[in-house]
Amino acid sequence: MKEYADYFDVILDTIPYQHDLTPYIECVGVGGVCVTVGYMGPTSKIDTSLLIFGRKTLAGSAIGSTKEMEEMLDFSVKHGIIANVERIDIREVNDVYKRMLKSDVDHRYVIDMSTI
Repeated sequence: MKEYADYFDVILDTIPYQHDLTPYIECVGVGGVCVTVGYMGPTSKIDTSLLIFGRKTLAGSAIGSTKEMEEMLDFSVKHGIIANVERIDIREVNDVYKRMLKSDVDHRYVIDMSTI
């Protein structure tokens, strides 16, 4: 991921288990934000110099407990509610972002992390 150091304005981290945030923080550019969504438990130490000297922000958002997520998924299955998702290569991010700015998007994009 070194080639994407200081590259992104925002990284939305949806990984639902414990992992090292450092590589993601390193990919956020000056003044950028890395947002973790959901509870991943305790994490390893974070080098705050990455945040301070890069004027980067690490933020979090709770989306509910595992039980609540299971209830929501069960409800969705019962009522035929599905997500419209397209997996994209990391090299497509800028084009997709431009489409989003034009409101030319009707589904969720997910970055295939194996393409990084």
